[in-house]
Amino acid sequence: MLSTVKLYFTSLEAGFTKASQDDETTYHKAVTLLDNACEEVRKISHNMATGVLTRFGLSAAIKELCETISESKQIKVNYVAYELDQRFDNELEINIYRIVQEAASNVLKHAKAKELTIQFTQYPEHLNIMIEDNGIGFLPDAIETESMGIKNMKARIEQMKGGINIDSTPGRGTTVTIDIPVKYNKTIETPAVAQHS
Repeated sequence: MLSTVKLYFTSLEAGFTKASQDDETTYHKAVTLLDNACEEVRKISHNMATGVLTRFGLSAAIKELCETISESKQIKVNYVAYELDQRFDNELEINIYRIVQEAASNVLKHAKAKELTIQFTQYPEHLNIMIEDNGIGFLPDAIETESMGIKNMKARIEQMKGGINIDSTPGRGTTVTIDIPVKYNKTIETPAVAQHS
């Protein structure tokens, strides 16, 4: 939600051609404070996610993330999971969650998308993750000047001996495809989610 606020806030910048120098200075100070708030909330959410993952698993945590983003009413988020019916090592689940969280954050910050789809497909020896948006896209050469978010994603994926492919076309959105080996997974019993009447 803070990232969405940042998008709307940044759109005001175009009006500074008629604004005073003091107004512009105040605006940039406000943007800096908003950036700091986003970073602090990200740290808090990372810590909270660890608890959700430990209790209910990766699929439940990703579903909750998608629902939280959708509640902002600024973007529709679809979550699809195929055969994602077992638990993985806790550290692996946390890393995967943070990769998806970073990818979703990039979409909110840069894509100007109206719809985001996060899809998980579990195969016998690897997990496929597809993150697709209908935003503004970008030129393939722009990937070379990577943001810190993309660098963090790639570092985590490389650590897990996985692979990532980013496919984007200006005006036609972006698709991020990630494959992570999971043959070293372990079965962990997932507690049932409490039913509320």
